Amino acid sequence: MKSRLCLLLLLVVACSGGWAYPTLYGDTGLVEVPTADTLQNQNFDFAVDYTQAGTSDAGVRTTLLPIRLDYAVVPNAEVFAFYAHPTTKGAFRALGGGAKIRLIEESKIGYKPSIAVGGRVIDVSQGIEANITNVYAVASVPVFRFGSPYEPQYRIRLHAGVEYLRYSKNLDGSFTRPFAGVSFEAANNTAAVVEFQPKLEKDGIVFRPSTVSGALRFPLTPGLYMEFGATRPYGFGDSQVSAGLLYHFDPRASLVRDSDVLGY
Repeated sequence: MKSRLCLLLLLVVACSGGWAYPTLYGDTGLVEVPTADTLQNQNFDFAVDYTQAGTSDAGVRTTLLPIRLDYAVVPNAEVFAFYAHPTTKGAFRALGGGAKIRLIEESKIGYKPSIAVGGRVIDVSQGIEANITNVYAVASVPVFRFGSPYEPQYRIRLHAGVEYLRYSKNLDGSFTRPFAGVSFEAANNTAAVVEFQPKLEKDGIVFRPSTVSGALRFPLTPGLYMEFGATRPYGFGDSQVSAGLLYHFDPRASLVRDSDVLGY
């Protein structure tokens, strides 16, 4: 665990980044927590990761393929869906979807934040049975820019929010908790992100352990991106390393430069 955290810190120091990338739940964000960003109008993302879910102590592991689709139906609003497909029959599985609306867009100069609200509906089954309703509000603010105010070469942004989670089915409990993260963003669409989610516990039952997650993202070709990271997928099992691919479709791609879409 310590070696993985050290790797994440090295990635953050060595890299920078920032375009819209779907979380494991499908909405634009860091690794699992959302940001106040949304895709540009009529853009969509399709992402697939390769990771594992399970615990080393119990010797129960399965390869997990989180598949996500995110689509901007109108300006400043997106809908998304995900399915975490296990390669082992009867193993951990999750699916769901939701929507997010950006209420305020951050300023190109200064420190005016973006603010967004969203919601997710999640079904977890195969070994753990739970229905989860998740509603959140999140703000994203740039704290450092290098280069032109309107076309920065690098920037650092902080992301913080609060969410309400309602567990039902085999698990029963309601929680309100904060979450936070930081992103290091570059105009060439390279990104390094780190986030923190506090533990969810009720009556001695841990619904989700506290989790530090991180990822490094970079372009391969126009519209195709790669990701390497580490997280506890969907709060289940141990922290795991992951790798993934993102295909991003922008109908205006032939009309704009990469620097015009930094962070969306």
